[in-house]
Amino acid sequence: MKTVRIILSILLTLVMVLSLGASAFAETGLQVSLGDQIGTLESGSRHFTFQPKDGDKRVLLDRFGINQLGRSFDDVTSFGYEEGIYIVADYSQLPNYLSLVNVDGTVYVENAALIRGSNDYRYAEVSVATEKVETKEECFLFSYEPQGAIDVRLSPGESDTMYAGYTMIYDIAEKHFVGDLRIDSAADSINYVGNNILIARRGGNDRTNELYRPDGSLLGHTEDLYTYGDFFVRSNEDYTQWSVLDENLNQLYVLDFRPHEVFDGGVFVRDLEEGYQLVDATGTPISELIFWYSPSKEGQLVYDENSDGNYAVVTMTGKTILDFSAGAEDIYKAPYGFLEISYRDGSYGLVYPDGTLVKLESEPFGVLSDLYADQAFILDKMAYQSVDGSVNALGIYGPANLVFVVENEDKQCGLYSVVDGQELLPISYDIIQYYNGCIYANNGSDFEIYPLIVNG
Repeated sequence: MKTVRIILSILLTLVMVLSLGASAFAETGLQVSLGDQIGTLESGSRHFTFQPKDGDKRVLLDRFGINQLGRSFDDVTSFGYEEGIYIVADYSQLPNYLSLVNVDGTVYVENAALIRGSNDYRYAEVSVATEKVETKEECFLFSYEPQGAIDVRLSPGESDTMYAGYTMIYDIAEKHFVGDLRIDSAADSINYVGNNILIARRGGNDRTNELYRPDGSLLGHTEDLYTYGDFFVRSNEDYTQWSVLDENLNQLYVLDFRPHEVFDGGVFVRDLEEGYQLVDATGTPISELIFWYSPSKEGQLVYDENSDGNYAVVTMTGKTILDFSAGAEDIYKAPYGFLEISYRDGSYGLVYPDGTLVKLESEPFGVLSDLYADQAFILDKMAYQSVDGSVNALGIYGPANLVFVVENEDKQCGLYSVVDGQELLPISYDIIQYYNGCIYANNGSDFEIYPLIVNG
């Protein structure tokens, strides 16, 4: 039976190579490795977050199982893409019951009623309740029963508790609040254009849009500009031309049509009667594909469905990677610029960041590799690699999706790279786990700790 599986794997690889031609061995640009061992933990030690303590309380533990914050919390929620940062809740401190912390003991923000991340989670919007109020006109924040959770800029219900308050902006990367930027009215709003901060002030009789740099200095006013992701668009007086500006208000293009979306590199989505199409700055189609919805973008790949619910993928240069006729019923974003495809016939596929398309035998479930029974799909080889044991994923977050565990008949485990298939740890461990950027490999007496390093 093993021989049959190997033969099938070889045949599948040959089919993919022949169908993809010269592009079959596209480079992912990814590299994954283990750093030198940084320590050990005794078997049975807690080295993961969300461990119960004092009843239903939760603690946050660093890489070495130490509670650097020195306290426990009622609830813990991940914040953003960087591992180790969490929003923690202490219900005894309602309404300002939230803090933004790192497992290394850093407290970024505390005593907040609401914490929300920006598009890329560089910034955190930190809202604070100051006092209870009786009217909706005074209300900036409110809490609703029975959860007691806090929300902002929504109309409170009759039984909700209302608060006055304000919102400031915290820069996670620089670890400080951005200047003295602040909004005090629930009518005001915050948006982000590139790294810059756009505040729309609608309180009272004033209606202004102010654009600020990351250091909090005023860049300019944008009353006649509309935001399009990392860009602005302004129309002339008779709406016959539209100027496209970058995040710093520098003009990039002048268009004879109003774009529905603005992508980098002078690529636009144009709204037509029959759907949406990719065009250049002159309005000339980059691709003949017409999408039913405004398409999504991932790196240099653009994708969405037609009116029949079939998906297509095209590059920013107009090359069709997957046509509507291929029968793709859904597409999912995967880490590192990949796209996962689910076909109507029950098969699956993977689109590489450079547009290379391969078929998979089963669903990768967001871990970048098809891990099935005793084989794993290796990204750089674009082929299945059989192993002496069963394969298991470590997780779908952080670098964990670039490695997999092999367990043999004796329940011994080893660690391998999804990128090139190389062995990272030999099959000699009882348990292999992942937490906060590190691999924990139990050698029978304790956990060896290795940082998992990704470049690319």
